[in-house]
Amino acid sequence: PTHTELLDWLALSFVENGWSTKKLIRKLVLTRTFQMSSIPGPGMLTADPMNLYLQRMPVVRMDAEAIRDHILSCSGELKRDQMYGPSIAVNIDDQPNSRAKPRSGPLDGNGRRSVYLEMRRNFLSSFLRIFDLPNATEPTGQRNVTNVPAQSLALLNDPFVHQQAQSWARRVMAGGGTVDDQLRKVHRQAFGREATEAELQWGRKVLKELGGATEAAWKGLCHLMINRKEFIYVF
Repeated sequence: PTHTELLDWLALSFVENGWSTKKLIRKLVLTRTFQMSSIPGPGMLTADPMNLYLQRMPVVRMDAEAIRDHILSCSGELKRDQMYGPSIAVNIDDQPNSRAKPRSGPLDGNGRRSVYLEMRRNFLSSFLRIFDLPNATEPTGQRNVTNVPAQSLALLNDPFVHQQAQSWARRVMAGGGTVDDQLRKVHRQAFGREATEAELQWGRKVLKELGGATEAAWKGLCHLMINRKEFIYVF
């Protein structure tokens, strides 16, 4: 560790707060360090290329389950208030048929969070596996975090993504408002921040090139939003 005194202080604080993981996480995420930009400061790429001294926030890709839940949240299909209950069968229509193949579940998992999806060792969700869902046949101490072409292809072509882009488009149009209001709302839902002027201009251009503010055009724009790096990476 490069910050030994800080590590000691956090460990002591962890014990003093009753070994509460929630309190520790709250303490970490409310710090100025956690809220720093991921853009290196002047000269920092040379002075601290590995970011050992925490002078910027590292760019982190979300876990597979978080990516799926984020897509459902943006489309408005995520059932946030449904807790507990039986697990949901995974959609495995894309996997080869066999006598051992179980029933295939709905494409959107009934809008349930990914934690409620069934985990069958030989029939895991193809979409989640592409984003490094661990192998269920053996223990995994730490997940891999990869950046491979298959992930971009999944966001472009997976039926689940197309289905949710359609639902997102309908949600945007049902909300009313001007085109700029809708573009701002889409950016808040996708990135948790306001759209820049350049992004508003980009959004207007995309809608125009796709035929105007129709449902099909909005679906295309929402699909593009899901494929932006900021959608699955925390900057």
